[in-house]
Amino acid sequence: MKAFKLFAPSFPRPLFVLISLVATFCVGCNEDNEETDTIYIDDPALEDVYYHQVSYDRPTILIFRNLTTATNSVYFHQCVNIKEVQFPNLVSIGDMNAVNPYFYFHQNQGLEKVKAPKLTTVYGYVYAYGNSSLDLSNGICGITDLYPHGDPDQIDCSDPSVNLVGNANNEKCFNAMLHLCN
Repeated sequence: MKAFKLFAPSFPRPLFVLISLVATFCVGCNEDNEETDTIYIDDPALEDVYYHQVSYDRPTILIFRNLTTATNSVYFHQCVNIKEVQFPNLVSIGDMNAVNPYFYFHQNQGLEKVKAPKLTTVYGYVYAYGNSSLDLSNGICGITDLYPHGDPDQIDCSDPSVNLVGNANNEKCFNAMLHLCN
């Protein structure tokens, strides 16, 4: 029986082990970056952020990096592979004249995080239902005011509400004042 050496490095073994560890670490890092796509949306204001049954092939992070206001609504319904949505500068959603204002996330497969650290004001309602991977214990903690939908002095006014059900974590981290219809 003959014995063969399959590999004999020409440099010292400890250096070979170190190079192997670094290569393994970097390969792992590259795989994570290659598996997740990041899409940047640069609009400073939008009437609606509307994602209805949008599907991506790989986990995707959406970053609305300049958005400060959505004059009507933010809506994500039954989307696939949107892993994270970030609104780093969003301050308000809706206004007194909005047609149907809300902050809405419903049954989004794979959604883990929603980040809107500067969001303080929402007209209509805050709704997150059936996002089985979504943790609501952080990310939208700055909401201070929820205003009614419609003119508060007229019959068509609807009181604001918060509905958080069926998510990975339903603990809201904000303490908003509800401004009710008159």
